[in-house]
Amino acid sequence: MKKILLSIWLMCMSVLAFAQWTLLTPAPTSNDLFSVYFQDVNTGYVVGESGTILKTTDGGTLWTPLNSGSSNNLNSVSFTDLNTGYVVGDSGTILKTINGGTTWVPQSSGTSVSLHSVYFPNNEIGYAVGDSMVFFTKDGGLTWKGKSLAGGEFWFHLNYVYFVNADTGFVTARRGAFMSPHGTVFKTTNGGLDWMICLPGWGVESGNLGSIFFTDVNTGYIAGCFDMTCNAYIVKTTDGGITWTNYSCGIYPDAIYFPSADTGYIIGCEGYNLYGVIRRTTDGGITWSDYLFWSAKYLNSVYFPAPQIGYVVGEDGTILKTTNGGGFVSIKKPISAESIFTLYPNPATNQITISTNRLLPGETNISIFSISGQHLMQARFQNQNQFDMNVSRLAKGIYQVKIQSNAGVENKKLVIK
Repeated sequence: MKKILLSIWLMCMSVLAFAQWTLLTPAPTSNDLFSVYFQDVNTGYVVGESGTILKTTDGGTLWTPLNSGSSNNLNSVSFTDLNTGYVVGDSGTILKTINGGTTWVPQSSGTSVSLHSVYFPNNEIGYAVGDSMVFFTKDGGLTWKGKSLAGGEFWFHLNYVYFVNADTGFVTARRGAFMSPHGTVFKTTNGGLDWMICLPGWGVESGNLGSIFFTDVNTGYIAGCFDMTCNAYIVKTTDGGITWTNYSCGIYPDAIYFPSADTGYIIGCEGYNLYGVIRRTTDGGITWSDYLFWSAKYLNSVYFPAPQIGYVVGEDGTILKTTNGGGFVSIKKPISAESIFTLYPNPATNQITISTNRLLPGETNISIFSISGQHLMQARFQNQNQFDMNVSRLAKGIYQVKIQSNAGVENKKLVIK
């Protein structure tokens, strides 16, 4: 009965929500999509799981798969002009195209570190980040040099890089401490030669800081902040990163984008339900709307090539588009579908068990993600109804567990203490 009610609710809500956000069906791929970038309102690129690169030249109606030549997960895409673009991914992958994506040539990164974000402030100068390393090129990607920002921390993870010009840029990070993880922001004013901490994150504004976006050289926003009681925030600066202010946004934000000075969008998950949602601000991040869209899929990246035209991509090939700024639809939380899995202990330290009282023939795939959506662990089981996983290498914090079986897909929250 719960599943029937959920299906009815989804159909009703789709009439309202999809009037503002169009879901591309059928999806051009079943792979997860991690990053979207548009050169103009018609031409855009999406990258994702297992070497996926898609291109559209008609504003997202049709998407053409491109041959990346890689089977690694591709995590971020950036273009410097209509023909020249870069993609970074797992195992130090850096790909470059000079013909609008027709061919992609591997670049030597000199590392096996998984790269999570890439940004080029101009044609020659570019930056990529992964684990504790910042990599930079000054010759259009021909050569890359790396610099560690670990600083002796017990655990360190760089998430996102953004430059307001060739010299001044920011990197968001998550670092470990003995009690809980803490978000950190680094800033450079000399093109990456030196980096200073401009948001230490040792107070209650800790968390896993994700994507960053500046509307001018002084005003910037960061998604993915939550305090020690799991209240969700974005953080904002109006003085170029000298000081930062928290603003409650109601969801755990994974990505943020501002197509104009005061109007911006966040995507993320609502509470522990882990549904992908979209919210909007029209006052520079001080207040945020109710849901503009709700999805049963994780949403990973958002991009607006024009103030009213925007795209969101996510899990299982999800691609959403709006042509009117997303509209405003107030959507209440859905009725939850019946859960068939139990996860324990939770909070956990070294090992978790996931079990069900149903017989599950075939393969069950269990994946663990960070709050920002980074894929951290995966295990496959055959013909079992109890699954044990060693999670001792995970740092203290909150994680998302995705369980895929012949009974469907279920998501769980996991706390590591």
